[in-house]
Amino acid sequence: MSVLEVTLLKTNEYNPHYVVILVQPDENIYLPIMIDGAVAYAIDVALKKVATARPLTHDLLKNILSAYNITVKEVIISDFKDSVFYATIVCVDENGEVKEFDSRASDAIAIALRTNAPIYAHRFVLDEAGMVTQTEEKESSSSEKKSSTPAKAEKTSKINLEDLTPENIKNLSDKELKALLDEAVKKEMYEIAALIHAELERRQQDS
Repeated sequence: MSVLEVTLLKTNEYNPHYVVILVQPDENIYLPIMIDGAVAYAIDVALKKVATARPLTHDLLKNILSAYNITVKEVIISDFKDSVFYATIVCVDENGEVKEFDSRASDAIAIALRTNAPIYAHRFVLDEAGMVTQTEEKESSSSEKKSSTPAKAEKTSKINLEDLTPENIKNLSDKELKALLDEAVKKEMYEIAALIHAELERRQQDS
């Protein structure tokens, strides 16, 4: 398990698809998690430390936990099944008793941000659903160096990253998508990389 940083990105301006990207800095691994608009707002508010007129759902939960002297010890991204992330919220009461609660990954992240709890992910989740940056890919093996490079990505792709949408992405081949994924990560366009990653995952499940 590794401590992650959190950022919030939106994949498409006209047809919003929200994604939280968790970052494992020392390994250059990015974990994209698609979320709904309501939780995206809740996470965005927490990230920017914006005060709301009335407490949001996650603020309310934080206040209730605090009132009963319950501390959120950590949040764990615990599983990844059928393109869905699962999380566990680990709490400790005033007597030291530990309780674990199953949660949507998005809700767990929103609560972690409000309680300053660390966010972790199991290694197998990072291995299965994480995206590795181009630098890490180049260092992994000599064969991987030859298999995918930024130059090849530009030659293979028939569409610019900026023009990629949830609609036209379906018309691209797996080879084109993988090349675009390399290019997106290299350019740190993680919202687009998350979109491509999700499409490749969907195709793998359908095959």
